[in-house]
Amino acid sequence: MVMKIAIITGGETGEREVSIRSANNLCKLIDFAETTLFTFPEDTDTFIKYSKDFDAAIPIIHGLGGEDGSLQGLFRHLKVPFLFSDISTHAIAIDKTFTKDIAQTIGILSPIETTSFPLFAKPRHGGSSVASKLCASKEELDALLASSKGTDFLTEEPIKGREFTVGVIENGNETITLPVVEIIPKGQFFDFENKYNPEKLATEVCPAEIDISLTNELQRQALLIHKHLKAKHLSRSDFIVTADNKIYFLEINTIPGMTDTSIIPKMVSTANLSLKDIVKGWILEV
Repeated sequence: MVMKIAIITGGETGEREVSIRSANNLCKLIDFAETTLFTFPEDTDTFIKYSKDFDAAIPIIHGLGGEDGSLQGLFRHLKVPFLFSDISTHAIAIDKTFTKDIAQTIGILSPIETTSFPLFAKPRHGGSSVASKLCASKEELDALLASSKGTDFLTEEPIKGREFTVGVIENGNETITLPVVEIIPKGQFFDFENKYNPEKLATEVCPAEIDISLTNELQRQALLIHKHLKAKHLSRSDFIVTADNKIYFLEINTIPGMTDTSIIPKMVSTANLSLKDIVKGWILEV
């Protein structure tokens, strides 16, 4: 009998369109099962009504509403098996302050929070660098806050350096780190446009052209935070490395982008792995 998989996407944040693109890309991989796409919140009631018809659910909502544990709580309530991390992992990882505090307890360095300018402001709960900005003055910060009412912002010391990201993926009984990617943004940092606008995409060097010792340390830290937070199946951690090779952990993504321009598919391909086979393995194990 053919498995039936519900793919949940959409959401109500600035990451909605990216989530839908990720979900559509994932649908193409799952040709070994019957997939049904539900766009939340519009299709929430329909999914709940027919939830028992599905063998598993795949949440592909980036940011609040998908990566914060609420959707996973719904799956638990409906007794629908699901991919990726459980409620508590998402709830912690979505909060950049909590995640940084936890990282520091296991010896991983993060940027210090500050109110002195210049500073880097970013939503405390969110992803895809939506509404993130390097602010040189109080006026710039005030304008950002005014344009993003209701958003809780985190303000950090701006760290100058090279940007890297590391994926961690579970493949069968193994939890492995994927090739390190260096991100060379076209602007001041790796923002939303650099990630998803085809005309402004950042340069992504995969694998990163760096010393093996730096590669190993970035992978070690990504694996450590993945395991410490009890992330499941997949995560991607972002870092900045200064000129003197000091590594700063920025955040962990527990449902990273899976669009045709996203980094995880590129990492998996570079590692000579099949994303389709990996996703199939995840589905079969839940």
